[in-house]
Amino acid sequence: MCSNTSPRSRLRLASAQCCGIALLVYWLGGSESRAQLAITEVMSWASTQCTCCLTQGVRNADFWELTNFGTETNDLTDYRFADRGPTFANAWPLEPRGLKIAPNESIIFVRAQQNIPDAAAFRRWWGESNLPTNLQVVCCYPFGYGFDEKGDGVRLFDPASNEVDQVYFGETILGSTFAYHTNTGLALQSLTNFCGAFQAATCADIGSPGWTCGSVKLRILNEPTNKTVNAGGDVILSVEASGLPRPRYQWYFGTNAISNVTGSVFPTLAAFPGFGPAWTESRPPSDLVIVNAQPHHAGNYFVEVFNGLEKLTSAVVTLTVNTTPGPVQFEPPPVPPCTPAGGELSPPGLSVTLGQTAKFKVIARGFPPPTFQWSRSAGPLDFEDILDATNATLDILNAQFGDAGTYRVRAQNSEGVTNAFATLSVTHPPALKITEAMSEECFHEANDWWELTNTGGEAVNLCGYRWDNHPGEIGGGPTITNGIVVQPGESIIFLEGRPREFFTSWWGGSNLPAGLQIVVHTANGLSFESDEINIWNPTAIGHDDLIDQVLFDAAVPCASFWFDSAACPDSDIKSLASLVGECGAFRSELGGDVGSPGWTQWTPPRLISIRWDGTNVLLEWKAQPGSTNVVQYTSDPSSPPEAWTDLGVPLRFNTAIGAMIDTTLDGARQRFYRIHKVAPANCPCP
Repeated sequence: MCSNTSPRSRLRLASAQCCGIALLVYWLGGSESRAQLAITEVMSWASTQCTCCLTQGVRNADFWELTNFGTETNDLTDYRFADRGPTFANAWPLEPRGLKIAPNESIIFVRAQQNIPDAAAFRRWWGESNLPTNLQVVCCYPFGYGFDEKGDGVRLFDPASNEVDQVYFGETILGSTFAYHTNTGLALQSLTNFCGAFQAATCADIGSPGWTCGSVKLRILNEPTNKTVNAGGDVILSVEASGLPRPRYQWYFGTNAISNVTGSVFPTLAAFPGFGPAWTESRPPSDLVIVNAQPHHAGNYFVEVFNGLEKLTSAVVTLTVNTTPGPVQFEPPPVPPCTPAGGELSPPGLSVTLGQTAKFKVIARGFPPPTFQWSRSAGPLDFEDILDATNATLDILNAQFGDAGTYRVRAQNSEGVTNAFATLSVTHPPALKITEAMSEECFHEANDWWELTNTGGEAVNLCGYRWDNHPGEIGGGPTITNGIVVQPGESIIFLEGRPREFFTSWWGGSNLPAGLQIVVHTANGLSFESDEINIWNPTAIGHDDLIDQVLFDAAVPCASFWFDSAACPDSDIKSLASLVGECGAFRSELGGDVGSPGWTQWTPPRLISIRWDGTNVLLEWKAQPGSTNVVQYTSDPSSPPEAWTDLGVPLRFNTAIGAMIDTTLDGARQRFYRIHKVAPANCPCP
């Protein structure tokens, strides 16, 4: 989009609404010229109707637009941008160096893709006559910073790593870009003739690259409110505003400006004694957080909202600090979305893996402000104080097996004493392995997926687990918010933006393991040029504290990658493309893709049907295609494994369904069956 003063923009100020959501950008301090930059349009590859290779369904590239609503030229050297997850360190620099954006100018940034290899191709897509004559089109940024069809974001950083702007948008609608609402500045889908939107020259896409409707009036949507807090407690004053460029905030106490840089940090899991594990909150920098409020904090507060073009002042609110004596009380933490790991312990506790940090925390109120003392059980009803553990939080660094046990926190003031308890469990990391991934499908309606396998002997609850693709930042990708239990040997599928039933139809229900669990997510699609997958458990607090990680190069069209270091222990190759008949791989029923979703060397075979025809027993089972299995029977199901009898010789089937007939009953009154894996499918090394 270009400036609101352009002739074309003035002609196109009628029409359009769209679907999508943008989050407000919160920023404190900084130069006025930087504040006047705004991300004004975004298009995901999934929303364009233009394709270059109809047989492969390769669509046109992602792009986003940056607009300068100010009166000064900005040098964009060393500015960086990222999609939803990455921080400044992993953001991509705007290129070329020395790139400048003039007042009322918009610049288009395009992702590298085979059908839009340069600025000229972008201009042909939208039509040279439709675009501003001086429009700068910068091509191309790496594929890994593309935008997902189920929702994503664009974030812009200045050279000092300050976040200049941020836009989140929702699910794409085929054929339209995301622009912005002229009353709020929130992301909305484009419609023809609204804010310069037009139809692209080479297909039916609607957007307005190079044109804007100008700035959006600044508004305060939710004013701060009066608050009362006990002396020594924490209090939060909040405000919400809208506009474009997006609002920044400066809080005042009386007439004095307050420095309150509270950068957003991803939530971490902590055990709250007496209540159980919960996620610690991360507050937006628009909030004013006053820690350990004292009588001298009491008084009047207001916030100044500005965006480089306008400035508004909120209502004045009063903070009252209570000094009336009262006993200590523990408050519950925010309710977690599901029961995190360790939540079943009694007293309510936390489970961490060996070497991780265990976090304990209490929320307490009362006056005088309480003092705290943490202690650890040395025996029944016998606790020993932990030296210097006198805060509301307790971090046990590099937790070892010997740190497991029951912990107590004692909070007291002159009005009384109260105690709370929590249990810590320290375990070995779960044996979870990323075993397969697919990033370039032949079936044109399909989306990316990857597979996680429990290679150990204990069930694992994935509630609270987090994962991310490149550049692999903890908190940068989805968090599992429901209890998903993965049994030993079981594999589950993480599917991008398609219903579970779709995946079953795509690969064929008879080809998949019985009861295959499929987790649907709405972001973090995999790049077909190269990518990575990283997974962290709920108590990880560092990017390197991984449960597992895989990296893979450019995708082989229509084939998944499988990852199995055990199959190729001496190979430097970390990922291999699936081939029919190898490692359990087969062709999908729709599209002809090749992979082995749900099947690995650890997947146990499973009987699915036992039928008696009056004389014989007909048995059917599901197993990894290409694996070798044997049916066994016994008259006593409590028999040890070695006491079961093989029913014939081991059998190998190239499909997921195996079958045989038991003709050996000989009048037996009862018989119990099981299917036993003799050998997994062959996984040859290169």
